[in-house]
Amino acid sequence: MGDLSSQQEGWHPRRVLLVDRSGNHVTNDHGGVVTVTYLHHLLHGGLLFNVTNGVELDDTEVYEYLIQTNSVPVHFLFSVEGSGEANLTIYEGTTFSGAGTAVTPINVNRTSALTMDSTITHTPTLTTDEALIAMHHFGAGKKIGGGATSSSEFILASDEDYLFRITSEADNNDIDIELLMYEQEV
Repeated sequence: MGDLSSQQEGWHPRRVLLVDRSGNHVTNDHGGVVTVTYLHHLLHGGLLFNVTNGVELDDTEVYEYLIQTNSVPVHFLFSVEGSGEANLTIYEGTTFSGAGTAVTPINVNRTSALTMDSTITHTPTLTTDEALIAMHHFGAGKKIGGGATSSSEFILASDEDYLFRITSEADNNDIDIELLMYEQEV
């Protein structure tokens, strides 16, 4: 058979070449293939957004976000931590008479000027909660929502209203909230 390297241009005994549909090599400058998670890919594309907040709630006090999706579904991940016990509930089909105070989701890629089409507000004036789709109880120092994994992801339907509510069960409860989201067809 002879020396294959002399028969095939670009052949190397320890290199795997990937090509795109146009025949271009898909490698980094050193010949290696670089892979990243899908969320990391979205971050680089300027399509990943977050909302973070810290609030102190007393017993039975609530903090709410209203998420009004637009024409594209919203992939939604969350993480909530508290210094005391609390409940988290998420409702779909929420109706309201006042949307509340606007919250600007931050593009995690700070070099991107892209913005979300969906609207997020806090402290809305509600008419009904509607359908409960998630409920979590957490205690002192516990975390819910988890990391950015598919097991904690919701895909919020397009053109729908969602309520994200935290109800404290302790006084002086320091609550840290992170909402991570991107808009994309399913």
